[in-house]
Amino acid sequence: YAGAHGPAPHIDVPTLIITGECDAEPMRSSAVNAAFGPLCTQLQLAPIADSGHYPMQETPPLFTAHQSTVGVTGSTRISVM
Repeated sequence: YAGAHGPAPHIDVPTLIITGECDAEPMRSSAVNAAFGPLCTQLQLAPIADSGHYPMQETPPLFTAHQSTVGVTGSTRISVM
């Protein structure tokens, strides 16, 4: 994205990305951090070790626990990778 239409935008709100560490490599926390870390000034990663692409279905209690770690407001972004 950077360079296509100027510099990449920054996300300046608390951003939680929940990853399943048994998912494909580009969706795991290390790759997600490399991709989104420079864009999200308040990034919080929540990797779930025993989950794949659908942590909300594969590990509901852990997914919910991670979700509750951020104060969800109209400005908060929660993404599942």
